[in-house]
Amino acid sequence: MSRTGRVGRHDVGSRVPEPVTGLPGDMPTSVNNTRSTLAVVAVADPFDQQRRMRALARVDLLDQERRTDRIDEAAFLMGREVERIFEGMSRISGSSQWWQSDHVDAATQAELATIMGLEKAWKVNSFLRWIVRHVGGTDARLLWLILGHRFSFATAAAALFNRRGVRGLRYARDRFADALTRLAEVKAAHGRVR
Repeated sequence: MSRTGRVGRHDVGSRVPEPVTGLPGDMPTSVNNTRSTLAVVAVADPFDQQRRMRALARVDLLDQERRTDRIDEAAFLMGREVERIFEGMSRISGSSQWWQSDHVDAATQAELATIMGLEKAWKVNSFLRWIVRHVGGTDARLLWLILGHRFSFATAAAALFNRRGVRGLRYARDRFADALTRLAEVKAAHGRVR
């Protein structure tokens, strides 16, 4: 069994063993589970965190880009961070209906929720400014469309660059990989985001 180092879950080589019971051969497929969305990945052994083993996992766009080596591990992790921030943007709330409660401290909770929402919005705006400063507005919008709105590369290419077909798909995919790689390099050079 291999020892973990600076390798990711998509670095499944001959040194990562199969589970004792094996992997399922025929998986039932549905709209959400198709052969293109399930893949073998390396995960930490639950009994020994220093060892890795193979498992089936649902893969998304970032996983697919990493598995095909279009992005490296640092860009993959940066993409996960960008995706997490964009997902958090959809849940920023600054209001609550404190007047519909019979608790005395409901107004205080509403004020706290508003302050927490403002703080979260400030962090998101700071992160967006950091992205725009290092990759530009167009690539920031590309990241937002693909990681935030879950657009495909072809749809994002048509929306942003007015390029359709295979050429547009390849152009958007290359710019996406370049933007994530650039953000990962900046983060590695400065040691932090922002």
